[in-house]
Amino acid sequence: MPGQELRLGPFVGGLNLFSDPSSIADTEMVECVNFEVTVDGSLASRPPVTQFQATAPSSTTAMKILLLAVLNGTTYLIGSSNQGVYYSTGGAWTQLGSTVQSDTAIQYNNKVWFFPKNGTTNGATWDGTTYTTTTALPAGSSAIVYKERAWIVPGISATTNTARLQFSLTADPGSWNTGDATFIDVSAGDGRKLVDLITYQDNIMLFKEDSTYALAFDSIPSSATLKKVNNTIGVSAKNCVVPFENSLFVCHRDSVYEILNYQWVKVNIKVPPVFDNSSPTSTTYMQTIFLTMWGDRLIFRHYRKIYVFGLRTRTWSEFQISTTNNEHWFGPLTRWPGNGSNGLDVYYGGSCLNEDVRTFKMQNGCDISTVESTAMTCWMKTKNFDSAYGRRYRIFGFGQRYKRMHWWGADVVTNSSVTGTVTPIVTNFQVTWGMIKTTPWGSLNTWQQPLPAIPPISTTWPAPGILAKHFCKFTQGVRYRQINFKIQLTTDGTLNTGPVHVFGILNVMEVHQVVTKGSN
Repeated sequence: MPGQELRLGPFVGGLNLFSDPSSIADTEMVECVNFEVTVDGSLASRPPVTQFQATAPSSTTAMKILLLAVLNGTTYLIGSSNQGVYYSTGGAWTQLGSTVQSDTAIQYNNKVWFFPKNGTTNGATWDGTTYTTTTALPAGSSAIVYKERAWIVPGISATTNTARLQFSLTADPGSWNTGDATFIDVSAGDGRKLVDLITYQDNIMLFKEDSTYALAFDSIPSSATLKKVNNTIGVSAKNCVVPFENSLFVCHRDSVYEILNYQWVKVNIKVPPVFDNSSPTSTTYMQTIFLTMWGDRLIFRHYRKIYVFGLRTRTWSEFQISTTNNEHWFGPLTRWPGNGSNGLDVYYGGSCLNEDVRTFKMQNGCDISTVESTAMTCWMKTKNFDSAYGRRYRIFGFGQRYKRMHWWGADVVTNSSVTGTVTPIVTNFQVTWGMIKTTPWGSLNTWQQPLPAIPPISTTWPAPGILAKHFCKFTQGVRYRQINFKIQLTTDGTLNTGPVHVFGILNVMEVHQVVTKGSN
Protein backbone atom coordinates (compact mmCIF):
# COMPACT_ATOMS: atom_id res chain seq x y z
CA MET A 1 0.00 0.00 0.00
CA PRO A 2 1.43 3.45 -0.85
CA GLY A 3 2.28 5.96 1.80
CA GLN A 4 4.33 6.21 4.96
CA GLU A 5 3.03 5.36 8.42
CA LEU A 6 3.46 8.47 10.57
CA ARG A 7 2.75 7.70 14.22
CA LEU A 8 1.50 10.54 16.43
CA GLY A 9 1.47 10.32 20.21
CA PRO A 10 1.49 9.45 23.00
CA PHE A 11 0.20 12.89 23.97
CA VAL A 12 2.06 13.23 27.23
CA GLY A 13 2.38 17.03 27.04
CA GLY A 14 -1.26 17.73 27.89
CA LEU A 15 -3.18 20.87 27.01
CA ASN A 16 -1.51 23.96 25.52
CA LEU A 17 -3.73 27.03 25.01
CA PHE A 18 -0.91 29.57 24.94
CA SER A 19 0.83 28.89 21.63
CA ASP A 20 -0.36 28.76 18.03
CA PRO A 21 -1.80 25.31 17.14
CA SER A 22 1.00 24.78 14.63
CA SER A 23 3.85 25.61 17.01
CA ILE A 24 3.08 23.56 20.12
CA ALA A 25 4.96 20.33 20.78
CA ASP A 26 3.91 17.20 18.90
CA THR A 27 2.94 15.61 22.24
CA GLU A 28 0.66 18.51 23.26
CA MET A 29 -3.00 19.15 22.41
CA VAL A 30 -5.09 22.21 21.64
CA GLU A 31 -8.17 20.52 23.15
CA CYS A 32 -8.25 17.87 25.87
CA VAL A 33 -11.72 17.68 27.42
CA ASN A 34 -12.74 15.10 30.05
CA PHE A 35 -9.47 13.26 29.41
CA GLU A 36 -6.41 13.33 31.64
CA VAL A 37 -2.87 12.20 30.93
CA THR A 38 -2.03 9.03 32.85
CA VAL A 39 1.38 7.91 34.08
CA ASP A 40 1.59 5.36 31.23
CA GLY A 41 1.21 8.18 28.65
CA SER A 42 -2.31 7.37 27.47
CA LEU A 43 -5.32 9.68 27.76
CA ALA A 44 -8.00 8.33 30.12
CA SER A 45 -11.51 9.57 30.84
CA ARG A 46 -12.18 11.18 34.22
CA PRO A 47 -14.41 9.65 36.95
CA PRO A 48 -18.07 10.76 37.09
CA VAL A 49 -19.51 13.65 39.14
CA THR A 50 -22.93 13.08 40.73
CA GLN A 51 -25.49 14.87 42.86
CA PHE A 52 -25.15 14.11 46.59
CA GLN A 53 -28.26 15.84 47.99
CA ALA A 54 -30.79 17.97 46.13
CA THR A 55 -31.49 20.24 49.13
CA ALA A 56 -31.14 20.65 52.89
CA PRO A 57 -33.79 21.54 55.51
CA SER A 58 -34.84 25.23 55.26
CA SER A 59 -31.90 26.01 52.96
CA THR A 60 -32.52 28.37 50.04
CA THR A 61 -28.90 29.31 49.27
CA ALA A 62 -25.72 27.42 48.43
CA MET A 63 -24.25 25.02 50.97
CA LYS A 64 -20.56 25.39 51.81
CA ILE A 65 -18.85 22.20 53.01
CA LEU A 66 -16.68 23.44 55.89
CA LEU A 67 -14.88 20.30 57.05
CA LEU A 68 -15.02 16.57 57.80
CA ALA A 69 -15.29 15.96 61.56
CA VAL A 70 -14.96 12.76 63.60
CA LEU A 71 -16.86 12.98 66.91
CA ASN A 72 -17.21 10.01 69.27
CA GLY A 73 -16.30 7.61 66.50
CA THR A 74 -18.84 8.97 63.98
CA THR A 75 -17.79 10.83 60.83
CA TYR A 76 -19.74 13.93 59.84
CA LEU A 77 -19.74 16.29 56.89
CA ILE A 78 -20.17 19.80 58.28
CA GLY A 79 -21.83 22.48 56.15
CA SER A 80 -23.31 25.96 56.33
CA SER A 81 -25.66 28.11 54.29
CA ASN A 82 -27.30 31.46 54.93
CA GLN A 83 -30.06 29.55 56.72
CA GLY A 84 -27.91 27.81 59.34
CA VAL A 85 -25.36 25.06 59.95
CA TYR A 86 -25.80 21.40 59.08
CA TYR A 87 -24.30 17.92 59.35
CA SER A 88 -24.55 14.72 57.32
CA THR A 89 -23.31 11.21 58.05
CA GLY A 90 -23.39 10.37 54.36
CA GLY A 91 -27.12 10.79 53.75
CA ALA A 92 -29.60 13.64 54.12
CA TRP A 93 -28.57 16.90 55.75
CA THR A 94 -29.72 17.68 59.31
CA GLN A 95 -29.93 21.27 60.52
CA LEU A 96 -28.13 21.98 63.78
CA GLY A 97 -29.28 25.58 64.15
CA SER A 98 -30.71 28.43 62.11
CA THR A 99 -29.11 31.43 63.83
CA VAL A 100 -25.49 30.76 62.83
CA GLN A 101 -23.93 31.45 59.43
CA SER A 102 -20.35 30.31 59.06
CA ASP A 103 -17.63 30.44 56.41
CA THR A 104 -15.10 28.46 58.43
CA ALA A 105 -14.99 25.87 61.22
CA ILE A 106 -12.36 23.81 63.05
CA GLN A 107 -12.39 20.65 65.12
CA TYR A 108 -10.60 20.81 68.47
CA ASN A 109 -11.02 18.95 71.77
CA ASN A 110 -13.79 16.74 70.32
CA LYS A 111 -15.90 19.72 69.28
CA VAL A 112 -16.68 21.51 66.06
CA TRP A 113 -16.25 25.28 66.45
CA PHE A 114 -18.33 27.36 64.03
CA PHE A 115 -16.95 30.89 63.57
CA PRO A 116 -19.49 33.55 62.51
CA LYS A 117 -19.17 34.87 58.97
CA ASN A 118 -18.37 38.54 58.51
CA GLY A 119 -21.37 40.75 59.28
CA THR A 120 -22.80 38.30 61.86
CA THR A 121 -22.11 37.71 65.57
CA ASN A 122 -23.34 34.21 66.41
CA GLY A 123 -20.94 31.32 66.49
CA ALA A 124 -21.51 27.83 67.89
CA THR A 125 -19.96 24.62 69.17
CA TRP A 126 -21.15 21.04 68.69
CA ASP A 127 -19.78 17.83 70.18
CA GLY A 128 -21.97 15.39 68.26
CA THR A 129 -24.71 15.68 70.88
CA THR A 130 -24.94 19.19 72.30
CA TYR A 131 -25.19 22.26 70.08
CA THR A 132 -24.45 25.57 71.81
CA THR A 133 -24.47 29.07 70.33
CA THR A 134 -22.00 31.69 71.50
CA THR A 135 -20.99 35.26 70.75
CA ALA A 136 -17.44 34.78 72.07
CA LEU A 137 -15.95 33.65 68.75
CA PRO A 138 -14.59 36.27 66.33
CA ALA A 139 -15.96 36.63 62.81
CA GLY A 140 -13.77 35.70 59.88
CA SER A 141 -13.45 33.63 56.72
CA SER A 142 -10.61 31.14 57.36
CA ALA A 143 -9.44 29.47 60.59
CA ILE A 144 -6.85 26.82 61.51
CA VAL A 145 -5.40 25.18 64.63
CA TYR A 146 -1.67 25.76 65.15
CA LYS A 147 0.34 25.00 68.30
CA GLU A 148 -2.84 24.36 70.29
CA ARG A 149 -4.40 27.71 69.44
CA ALA A 150 -7.13 28.70 67.02
CA TRP A 151 -6.14 31.32 64.43
CA ILE A 152 -8.48 33.27 62.16
CA VAL A 153 -8.17 35.87 59.38
CA PRO A 154 -10.85 38.35 58.22
CA GLY A 155 -11.07 37.55 54.50
CA ILE A 156 -12.20 39.46 51.42
CA SER A 157 -15.63 40.40 52.80
CA ALA A 158 -14.28 42.07 55.96
CA THR A 159 -14.81 45.81 56.31
CA THR A 160 -12.91 46.52 59.56
CA ASN A 161 -9.49 45.33 60.79
CA THR A 162 -8.99 43.79 57.37
CA ALA A 163 -5.33 42.86 57.96
CA ARG A 164 -5.75 41.44 61.49
CA LEU A 165 -4.68 37.93 62.47
CA GLN A 166 -6.42 36.90 65.72
CA PHE A 167 -5.57 33.94 67.95
CA SER A 168 -7.13 32.25 71.00
CA LEU A 169 -5.75 31.16 74.35
CA THR A 170 -3.75 27.94 74.37
CA ALA A 171 -6.01 24.86 74.31
CA ASP A 172 -9.14 27.05 74.44
CA PRO A 173 -10.66 28.13 71.11
CA GLY A 174 -13.51 29.75 73.05
CA SER A 175 -11.34 32.41 74.72
CA TRP A 176 -10.27 35.49 72.71
CA ASN A 177 -8.99 38.99 73.52
CA THR A 178 -7.91 37.98 77.01
CA GLY A 179 -4.51 37.17 78.51
CA ASP A 180 -2.06 36.45 75.70
CA ALA A 181 -4.90 35.83 73.22
CA THR A 182 -4.60 39.02 71.21
CA PHE A 183 -3.88 39.80 67.55
CA ILE A 184 -1.19 40.67 65.02
CA ASP A 185 -1.79 43.22 62.27
CA VAL A 186 -0.13 42.08 59.05
CA SER A 187 1.06 45.17 57.19
CA ALA A 188 -2.04 47.11 58.17
CA GLY A 189 -2.86 50.11 56.01
CA ASP A 190 -1.34 48.82 52.76
CA GLY A 191 -4.78 48.64 51.16
CA ARG A 192 -4.78 44.85 50.89
CA LYS A 193 -6.91 42.46 52.96
CA LEU A 194 -5.66 39.38 54.82
CA VAL A 195 -7.46 36.60 52.96
CA ASP A 196 -6.27 33.13 53.98
CA LEU A 197 -3.80 31.15 56.08
CA ILE A 198 -2.30 27.67 56.19
CA THR A 199 0.50 25.88 58.06
CA TYR A 200 3.63 25.13 56.04
CA GLN A 201 6.99 23.81 57.29
CA ASP A 202 5.99 24.57 60.92
CA ASN A 203 5.14 28.19 60.09
CA ILE A 204 1.87 29.94 59.35
CA MET A 205 1.68 31.21 55.79
CA LEU A 206 -0.46 34.36 55.65
CA PHE A 207 -1.88 35.34 52.27
CA LYS A 208 -2.98 38.87 51.52
CA GLU A 209 -4.43 39.89 48.17
CA ASP A 210 -1.06 40.77 46.64
CA SER A 211 1.60 39.56 49.08
CA THR A 212 2.50 36.62 51.33
CA TYR A 213 3.98 36.48 54.84
CA ALA A 214 5.39 33.75 57.08
CA LEU A 215 4.80 33.79 60.86
CA ALA A 216 7.03 31.74 63.18
CA PHE A 217 7.38 31.44 66.96
CA ASP A 218 8.56 28.87 69.52
CA SER A 219 6.24 29.16 72.52
CA ILE A 220 4.21 32.37 72.72
CA PRO A 221 2.88 34.50 69.83
CA SER A 222 4.23 37.72 71.36
CA SER A 223 7.73 36.53 70.40
CA ALA A 224 6.72 35.70 66.84
CA THR A 225 8.65 36.90 63.82
CA LEU A 226 6.70 38.03 60.76
CA LYS A 227 8.50 37.98 57.43
CA LYS A 228 7.27 39.00 53.99
CA VAL A 229 8.18 36.11 51.68
CA ASN A 230 6.60 37.43 48.49
CA ASN A 231 6.10 41.07 47.55
CA THR A 232 3.63 40.68 44.68
CA ILE A 233 1.80 37.34 44.89
CA GLY A 234 -0.99 36.56 47.32
CA VAL A 235 -4.36 34.85 46.75
CA SER A 236 -7.48 36.03 44.95
CA ALA A 237 -10.01 34.77 47.50
CA LYS A 238 -10.70 32.13 50.12
CA ASN A 239 -10.07 28.57 48.86
CA CYS A 240 -7.20 29.71 46.64
CA VAL A 241 -4.46 27.85 48.52
CA VAL A 242 -4.19 24.04 48.86
CA PRO A 243 -1.42 21.74 50.13
CA PHE A 244 -0.07 18.70 48.29
CA GLU A 245 2.76 16.67 49.82
CA ASN A 246 5.69 19.11 50.23
CA SER A 247 4.18 21.90 48.14
CA LEU A 248 1.48 24.53 48.28
CA PHE A 249 -0.52 25.64 45.26
CA VAL A 250 -1.99 29.15 45.18
CA CYS A 251 -4.16 31.08 42.76
CA HIS A 252 -3.41 34.77 42.33
CA ARG A 253 -5.59 36.52 39.79
CA ASP A 254 -5.52 34.23 36.71
CA SER A 255 -2.26 32.48 37.59
CA VAL A 256 -1.59 29.25 39.49
CA TYR A 257 1.72 28.92 41.33
CA GLU A 258 3.46 26.08 43.12
CA ILE A 259 5.31 27.05 46.31
CA LEU A 260 8.17 24.72 47.17
CA ASN A 261 10.64 25.79 49.83
CA TYR A 262 9.33 29.38 49.53
CA GLN A 263 10.00 29.54 45.80
CA TRP A 264 7.05 30.45 43.56
CA VAL A 265 6.82 28.76 40.15
CA LYS A 266 3.95 29.46 37.76
CA VAL A 267 2.47 26.17 36.55
CA ASN A 268 -0.27 27.34 34.15
CA ILE A 269 1.88 29.31 31.69
CA LYS A 270 0.58 27.14 28.84
CA VAL A 271 -3.03 27.24 30.05
CA PRO A 272 -4.14 30.84 30.59
CA PRO A 273 -7.83 30.64 31.57
CA VAL A 274 -10.44 31.54 28.98
CA PHE A 275 -13.03 33.91 30.41
CA ASP A 276 -16.56 32.48 30.33
CA ASN A 277 -18.89 33.74 33.08
CA SER A 278 -22.04 32.05 31.78
CA SER A 279 -24.20 30.24 34.34
CA PRO A 280 -27.68 28.67 34.52
CA THR A 281 -30.66 31.02 34.24
CA SER A 282 -31.36 33.18 37.32
CA THR A 283 -28.10 32.22 39.08
CA THR A 284 -25.04 34.22 40.13
CA TYR A 285 -21.57 33.10 41.18
CA MET A 286 -20.85 32.84 44.89
CA GLN A 287 -17.20 32.03 44.19
CA THR A 288 -15.73 32.71 40.76
CA ILE A 289 -12.19 31.40 41.26
CA PHE A 290 -10.87 28.67 43.54
CA LEU A 291 -8.46 25.74 43.86
CA THR A 292 -9.40 22.37 45.29
CA MET A 293 -8.05 18.82 45.31
CA TRP A 294 -9.62 15.71 43.77
CA GLY A 295 -7.23 12.84 44.37
CA ASP A 296 -3.98 13.65 42.55
CA ARG A 297 -5.72 16.38 40.55
CA LEU A 298 -5.55 20.10 41.23
CA ILE A 299 -8.87 21.64 40.17
CA PHE A 300 -8.68 25.27 39.05
CA ARG A 301 -12.11 26.82 38.56
CA HIS A 302 -12.25 30.10 36.64
CA TYR A 303 -15.93 31.02 36.44
CA ARG A 304 -17.47 28.34 34.18
CA LYS A 305 -14.15 26.85 33.06
CA ILE A 306 -12.68 23.92 35.00
CA TYR A 307 -8.96 23.30 34.37
CA VAL A 308 -7.27 20.25 35.89
CA PHE A 309 -3.57 19.86 36.65
CA GLY A 310 -2.37 16.26 36.99
CA LEU A 311 0.05 16.39 39.90
CA ARG A 312 1.78 13.14 38.92
CA THR A 313 2.15 13.91 35.22
CA ARG A 314 2.39 17.73 35.52
CA THR A 315 -0.05 18.19 32.63
CA TRP A 316 -3.26 20.17 32.13
CA SER A 317 -6.66 19.21 30.75
CA GLU A 318 -10.19 20.61 30.90
CA PHE A 319 -13.31 19.05 32.42
CA GLN A 320 -16.82 19.71 31.17
CA ILE A 321 -19.36 18.09 33.49
CA SER A 322 -23.07 17.38 33.12
CA THR A 323 -25.35 20.40 33.57
CA THR A 324 -28.53 18.36 34.17
CA ASN A 325 -28.37 18.89 37.95
CA ASN A 326 -25.79 21.70 37.79
CA GLU A 327 -23.00 19.22 38.59
CA HIS A 328 -20.65 21.35 36.49
CA TRP A 329 -20.90 24.14 39.07
CA PHE A 330 -19.57 22.24 42.08
CA GLY A 331 -17.68 24.22 44.71
CA PRO A 332 -14.56 23.53 46.80
CA LEU A 333 -14.26 19.88 47.81
CA THR A 334 -13.80 18.06 51.13
CA ARG A 335 -12.28 14.55 51.18
CA TRP A 336 -13.93 11.64 53.00
CA PRO A 337 -11.32 8.83 52.95
CA GLY A 338 -12.56 5.38 51.98
CA ASN A 339 -16.26 6.31 51.90
CA GLY A 340 -16.85 5.11 48.33
CA SER A 341 -17.17 1.79 46.53
CA ASN A 342 -14.28 -0.62 47.17
CA GLY A 343 -12.74 1.83 49.63
CA LEU A 344 -12.38 4.71 47.15
CA ASP A 345 -12.03 8.19 48.59
CA VAL A 346 -15.06 10.42 48.01
CA TYR A 347 -14.96 14.20 47.63
CA TYR A 348 -17.98 16.32 48.59
CA GLY A 349 -18.71 19.89 47.60
CA GLY A 350 -21.48 22.45 47.55
CA SER A 351 -22.29 24.71 44.63
CA CYS A 352 -20.36 27.78 43.50
CA LEU A 353 -23.72 29.40 42.58
CA ASN A 354 -25.52 31.47 45.22
CA GLU A 355 -28.98 30.17 44.38
CA ASP A 356 -28.16 26.45 44.03
CA VAL A 357 -28.86 24.38 47.16
CA ARG A 358 -27.51 21.11 45.73
CA THR A 359 -24.43 19.32 47.03
CA PHE A 360 -22.27 17.02 44.91
CA LYS A 361 -19.88 14.12 45.28
CA MET A 362 -17.21 12.43 43.20
CA GLN A 363 -15.17 9.31 43.83
CA ASN A 364 -11.48 9.17 43.13
CA GLY A 365 -12.08 6.41 40.58
CA CYS A 366 -14.83 4.48 38.83
CA ASP A 367 -17.08 1.61 39.89
CA ILE A 368 -19.72 -0.52 38.15
CA SER A 369 -22.76 1.54 39.20
CA THR A 370 -21.93 5.25 39.61
CA VAL A 371 -23.02 7.12 36.49
CA GLU A 372 -23.10 10.78 35.57
CA SER A 373 -26.57 12.19 34.87
CA THR A 374 -25.78 12.40 31.14
CA ALA A 375 -23.27 10.46 29.07
CA MET A 376 -19.75 11.85 29.32
CA THR A 377 -18.25 13.01 26.02
CA CYS A 378 -14.44 12.96 25.95
CA TRP A 379 -12.38 14.41 23.14
CA MET A 380 -8.87 15.43 22.23
CA LYS A 381 -7.55 17.51 19.33
CA THR A 382 -3.96 17.53 18.14
CA LYS A 383 -1.79 20.38 16.96
CA ASN A 384 -1.69 21.32 13.26
CA PHE A 385 0.85 18.83 11.90
CA ASP A 386 2.94 19.50 8.79
CA SER A 387 5.45 16.72 9.44
CA ALA A 388 6.42 13.52 7.61
CA TYR A 389 9.19 10.95 7.73
CA GLY A 390 12.42 12.09 6.16
CA ARG A 391 15.73 10.32 5.83
CA ARG A 392 16.36 7.34 8.08
CA TYR A 393 12.77 7.58 9.39
CA ARG A 394 13.35 10.78 11.27
CA ILE A 395 10.37 13.12 11.50
CA PHE A 396 10.83 16.49 9.79
CA GLY A 397 8.54 19.46 9.17
CA PHE A 398 7.49 19.85 5.55
CA GLY A 399 5.39 23.01 5.77
CA GLN A 400 6.40 23.98 2.22
CA ARG A 401 4.95 20.81 0.66
CA TYR A 402 1.53 19.33 0.13
CA LYS A 403 0.81 15.88 1.52
CA ARG A 404 -1.71 13.21 0.66
CA MET A 405 -3.36 11.26 3.47
CA HIS A 406 -4.62 7.88 2.28
CA TRP A 407 -6.27 6.93 5.58
CA TRP A 408 -5.75 7.33 9.31
CA GLY A 409 -6.64 5.58 12.56
CA ALA A 410 -6.46 5.67 16.34
CA ASP A 411 -5.58 3.21 19.13
CA VAL A 412 -8.37 3.41 21.75
CA VAL A 413 -10.06 1.50 24.55
CA THR A 414 -13.86 1.69 24.30
CA ASN A 415 -17.03 -0.30 23.75
CA SER A 416 -18.89 2.65 22.22
CA SER A 417 -18.72 4.38 18.86
CA VAL A 418 -15.69 6.53 18.01
CA THR A 419 -15.89 9.72 15.98
CA GLY A 420 -12.74 10.76 14.15
CA THR A 421 -12.42 14.20 12.58
CA VAL A 422 -9.65 15.55 10.37
CA THR A 423 -9.32 19.21 9.42
CA PRO A 424 -6.96 20.04 6.54
CA ILE A 425 -5.32 23.47 6.82
CA VAL A 426 -5.06 24.87 3.28
CA THR A 427 -5.50 28.49 2.21
CA ASN A 428 -6.02 27.92 -1.52
CA PHE A 429 -8.17 24.93 -2.42
CA GLN A 430 -10.85 23.86 -4.86
CA VAL A 431 -14.40 24.10 -3.47
CA THR A 432 -16.93 21.45 -4.53
CA TRP A 433 -20.71 21.68 -4.45
CA GLY A 434 -20.69 18.98 -1.79
CA MET A 435 -18.69 21.24 0.52
CA ILE A 436 -21.14 24.16 0.31
CA LYS A 437 -24.50 22.40 -0.02
CA THR A 438 -25.30 22.95 3.69
CA THR A 439 -23.82 26.48 3.91
CA PRO A 440 -26.36 29.37 3.89
CA TRP A 441 -25.96 31.80 0.98
CA GLY A 442 -25.21 34.71 3.29
CA SER A 443 -22.32 32.80 4.88
CA LEU A 444 -20.39 32.28 1.65
CA ASN A 445 -17.30 34.32 0.76
CA THR A 446 -16.51 35.30 -2.83
CA TRP A 447 -17.10 33.37 -6.04
CA GLN A 448 -13.34 32.81 -6.30
CA GLN A 449 -13.12 31.40 -2.74
CA PRO A 450 -16.63 30.58 -1.40
CA LEU A 451 -15.31 28.98 1.82
CA PRO A 452 -12.57 30.37 4.11
CA ALA A 453 -11.36 26.86 4.99
CA ILE A 454 -11.93 23.24 4.09
CA PRO A 455 -14.75 21.89 6.32
CA PRO A 456 -13.76 19.25 8.88
CA ILE A 457 -14.26 15.68 7.71
CA SER A 458 -15.87 13.43 10.34
CA THR A 459 -16.31 9.66 10.33
CA THR A 460 -17.99 7.58 13.03
CA TRP A 461 -16.61 4.13 13.72
CA PRO A 462 -19.43 1.81 14.94
CA ALA A 463 -19.55 0.63 18.53
CA PRO A 464 -17.64 -2.66 18.95
CA GLY A 465 -19.74 -3.68 21.98
CA ILE A 466 -16.70 -5.04 23.83
CA LEU A 467 -14.65 -2.91 26.20
CA ALA A 468 -11.16 -3.62 24.89
CA LYS A 469 -8.33 -2.02 22.97
CA HIS A 470 -9.29 -1.39 19.33
CA PHE A 471 -7.67 0.19 16.31
CA CYS A 472 -10.22 2.42 14.57
CA LYS A 473 -9.51 2.93 10.87
CA PHE A 474 -10.92 5.98 9.09
CA THR A 475 -10.65 5.62 5.33
CA GLN A 476 -11.32 9.20 4.24
CA GLY A 477 -8.38 10.46 2.13
CA VAL A 478 -7.49 14.13 1.82
CA ARG A 479 -4.85 16.45 0.39
CA TYR A 480 -3.37 18.96 2.80
CA ARG A 481 -0.45 21.14 3.77
CA GLN A 482 -1.18 21.05 7.51
CA ILE A 483 -3.72 18.86 9.29
CA ASN A 484 -5.11 18.20 12.75
CA PHE A 485 -6.92 15.19 14.19
CA LYS A 486 -9.75 14.95 16.71
CA ILE A 487 -10.93 11.80 18.53
CA GLN A 488 -14.26 11.75 20.41
CA LEU A 489 -15.39 8.94 22.74
CA THR A 490 -18.29 8.49 25.18
CA THR A 491 -18.76 6.72 28.51
CA ASP A 492 -21.35 6.79 31.29
CA GLY A 493 -18.59 6.87 33.93
CA THR A 494 -18.84 3.24 35.05
CA LEU A 495 -16.41 0.36 34.62
CA ASN A 496 -18.94 -1.15 32.18
CA THR A 497 -18.16 1.51 29.55
CA GLY A 498 -14.80 2.85 30.62
CA PRO A 499 -12.52 4.41 31.45
CA VAL A 500 -12.03 5.07 27.74
CA HIS A 501 -8.47 5.63 26.53
CA VAL A 502 -6.63 7.13 23.58
CA PHE A 503 -3.10 5.81 23.03
CA GLY A 504 -2.04 7.29 19.70
CA ILE A 505 -2.89 8.14 16.09
CA LEU A 506 -1.58 6.71 12.81
CA ASN A 507 -1.49 8.86 9.65
CA VAL A 508 -0.77 6.94 6.43
CA MET A 509 0.45 9.65 4.04
CA GLU A 510 3.02 10.66 1.47
CA VAL A 511 4.74 13.92 0.59
CA HIS A 512 3.77 15.62 -2.70
CA GLN A 513 4.83 18.75 -4.53
CA VAL A 514 6.06 22.10 -3.20
CA VAL A 515 3.32 24.72 -2.73
CA THR A 516 2.77 26.82 -5.84
CA LYS A 517 1.11 30.09 -4.77
CA GLY A 518 2.41 32.92 -2.65
CA SER A 519 0.04 32.11 0.22
CA ASN A 520 -0.93 28.49 0.97
